[in-house]
Amino acid sequence: AVGELSRLLYEFDQTNNKIRKSLREIESLVSQSGSPTLVGVMSKLHSEATQSVSVYADSLREIKILTYLTREMPKTIKEQLSNIEELQKNGARTYGKKFKQLHGTLQAYHKQIDNESRRLKRAIAENLDLDGISSTEVGLESKIKSLDYWDVLKGLVFEYDKWSDDGFAGLPSEAFLGALSDMKNILPKVSGNMRLEDLFDLYIRVTEDGKSPIDIRTDTQLNGLSSNGMKYLIECKLAMAFTRMLTPSRQTVIHWPVDELGELHGENIVKLFGMLDKNNIVMLGAFPQTSQSLRQHFSNTYIINKTTNDIEKITNRECEFTARLKARDEEKKKLLDEE
Repeated sequence: AVGELSRLLYEFDQTNNKIRKSLREIESLVSQSGSPTLVGVMSKLHSEATQSVSVYADSLREIKILTYLTREMPKTIKEQLSNIEELQKNGARTYGKKFKQLHGTLQAYHKQIDNESRRLKRAIAENLDLDGISSTEVGLESKIKSLDYWDVLKGLVFEYDKWSDDGFAGLPSEAFLGALSDMKNILPKVSGNMRLEDLFDLYIRVTEDGKSPIDIRTDTQLNGLSSNGMKYLIECKLAMAFTRMLTPSRQTVIHWPVDELGELHGENIVKLFGMLDKNNIVMLGAFPQTSQSLRQHFSNTYIINKTTNDIEKITNRECEFTARLKARDEEKKKLLDEE
């Protein structure tokens, strides 16, 4: 009987030691969690345990405190963990929903940029007929899928959708939580600095005779084009496309004030007038000199006295451009009559 009692006392001590060790481990984990709620609950349990054993002798208080904590701690901690888990799930769902909306918005922008690019290409379909240039094309290219955070955002939405398909059961996956953490770190760095030009590129694709197409995306590249004001003509063509996208009807007459026309070679001035004529755009220009090479392209020329600002002379005559158009129409008519 004595031996059996000794064995039971030994097992009791061992069990108590294991319980103490487990409680210390739980307390350590609670402390490391950094959760004010859990730390507060643990402190309250110790206070309640101490108060509940105040009526017992000192020799019994430790075992009574241990008994109280063993009974109350698992139940209380589980309740708090359940509450914390629900809060975390709600937070993860909220952030996931917002990032999914951001992903959807960026996807819509991406598609809209592609659609607008096609509209722009249609508006600018006719070629410029420039010497040495077989074709020019202007378009928009979305940069959304090359944004620094696009892949992270795409992965986050993928994991969010999987979690949603499961009815948001349990906690979200580690992949979702990792992507969520990355996005929360990335967005503050980019959201305040995002500009419209960060979302798309405007490019001009020029194909020179016998050469591969060249994509022009910067002013420096555009300035590198030579040949008698080609940059000026391309810019006019681009502006013309946007003008007609905003005012599609060719019946609407649009007046353009045009500067720096003297940059163009005579032949290219005629080509510019051809583009304007096709789009029913009337050019108005003012020049510091009265060069005949420029004035010959206008039906009406007004010479203004620099001192008095009075109009000294108005010349109304058939301009060279009009004469060329008439000659071209007569030539076409003649060919049709011969057929």
